[in-house]
Amino acid sequence: MGTPLHDPDFYDEDGNVTLCAQDVLFKVHRSRLTRTSIVFKSMFELPLNEDDDAEGSSDVRPIMLNDEAEEIRALLWALHVLPHEVTALFQEPANEAACLKFLRLSLVAHKYEVEHMDRWALDTVFTFLNNIPFNLTRILIHKLISVALLCAPDEMSMVEDIIRAALDMGRAELPVVLSAAEALGLSSLAGYAYVRTLTQGRWLRDPKLPLQIRTNLLAGYHAFTELWLEISRAPPTIQRHQCVHLGPCLWMWGEIWRESILSPDVHNLQPADVLGKLRAIKTCGPFLKERSGTWPEKGGQLTFVCRSGAVAVLDDRINDIEGKLVQYFRLPPDADGDEPGV
Repeated sequence: MGTPLHDPDFYDEDGNVTLCAQDVLFKVHRSRLTRTSIVFKSMFELPLNEDDDAEGSSDVRPIMLNDEAEEIRALLWALHVLPHEVTALFQEPANEAACLKFLRLSLVAHKYEVEHMDRWALDTVFTFLNNIPFNLTRILIHKLISVALLCAPDEMSMVEDIIRAALDMGRAELPVVLSAAEALGLSSLAGYAYVRTLTQGRWLRDPKLPLQIRTNLLAGYHAFTELWLEISRAPPTIQRHQCVHLGPCLWMWGEIWRESILSPDVHNLQPADVLGKLRAIKTCGPFLKERSGTWPEKGGQLTFVCRSGAVAVLDDRINDIEGKLVQYFRLPPDADGDEPGV
């Protein structure tokens, strides 16, 4: 432990309690801490005799905190900030440093049970990240996920939406998101990142990807290519079919299915891009042909009712696969185990 230094912003000579975090001394008024923090209020419940060599009474006997100095600095900033300073903060362009400051604030406010401050700080980060104005680094992504998991687990869908949007906008790197999602147990985000990585190619020899993740990608490639072979053999059954000409319609659906999977929009996609292929079927030429009547005319055309039923069953299959994406990127428990969903 080195010689503690006074914090340049939060060391008040007239303060009555001294804190120390990472060799940085903070001296503030005790009432600032106890007014909103249940933990600090409990800590200072017993009266402190200023003449005693009590913990927190001086630089020599500070209260030692097991926190980062930046976290305590963020908390004290929030307890002392003036209204015009908050207004100015939101008028400036968002940046990574501001996001990290408020994530630290959310974390330390949650620890010391400062009422409402942890959620306010996290909501501020969400505001900063609206429209993803800058690239999300590895540090920021890990911090965002870990703080949200602790302080606002009910907001994880918003966190995942932010990171997915960053991926779509090219403001986050797939290997970074993939590693973070796996490390922090976000299966939905991990599955999304795995599929994005798989369909972009060049992942097999990517040095940024750990060996285990590349192994998982190989498992996913095998699982999805096998899944597409299974799916492409026969069209999915249209449920709740309302057309009165059921037999001819189902026969025609089989013809359309065979034409669709062989169309360039579908066939030219990677073998493992099952979701892309299923979505492409809904927009390819053979599938889009339709008539306004109820009887399927010659030429391989689906009526409106039949095509609506086919769209519904394709959407159901897509949703089913998306609901368990990460499972496709896990090695089977034994050599004979089937891939999920096959």
